[in-house]
Amino acid sequence: MANGILKVGTLTTSSGSGNITIGSGVTLNSNTPAFFINLDSDQTLTDNTVTKIQFNNVVFDTDSIYSTTNDRIVIPSGKAGKYYIQGNITVNSQGTGNLDRGVSYIYKNGSQVAWSFQDFRGNPARQTTATVTAILDLVEDDYIEIHAMGDTVNSGAALARGDTLSGNGFESWFHGCRIGA
Repeated sequence: MANGILKVGTLTTSSGSGNITIGSGVTLNSNTPAFFINLDSDQTLTDNTVTKIQFNNVVFDTDSIYSTTNDRIVIPSGKAGKYYIQGNITVNSQGTGNLDRGVSYIYKNGSQVAWSFQDFRGNPARQTTATVTAILDLVEDDYIEIHAMGDTVNSGAALARGDTLSGNGFESWFHGCRIGA
C-alpha cells in the first residue's frame, strides 16, 4: 500500500462490532507535539513590569518545538490544530517585602491572549503561584510565549521562581500539547 491519507467517516471491524486492533510497527501521533519545559533557576522580574520567562530546562519535547534561544514554542509544518497550553509561574517577593499581585500570561505571536493572577492588595503575601491555561487554534509558524509580572508593595524586584525544591517538584513551568486538528 502506498503512503497517503485515509479519510473515513466510521471504522468498524469486519463483523460491524468489537475492537479494532492496530498492528505492530504503527505509530499513533495523538496529542503531539507535546512539551514540558521548566525554569531551573530564578529569573528576576522588574517590579510591576510584564517580562517574558526564559524557561531553560526541556523535560520533554516530542517534536522539538521549543526554542531555548527565543523562549517560545513554534508550531511546525503539518502540526496546525487546537493546542492545550499552560504556564505556571511561582512569583516571589525576593525577601524585599510582600507582593500585591502575581500574574502569568500566555502570548500568541507577541500579543497577550490569556492571563491569570493572584491579587493580595490589602493583605500582601511573600509568594504566590499564578497558573494560566488556554486552548488555542494555532497554525504553522504561530508562536507561544509565557510572561509574568510581580507587583511588590515596596516597588522592589520580584522573582519567577526556578526549581529550588531539590528534585521535589517544579515551581515554574510551560507545557502543552496538540489536542486536535
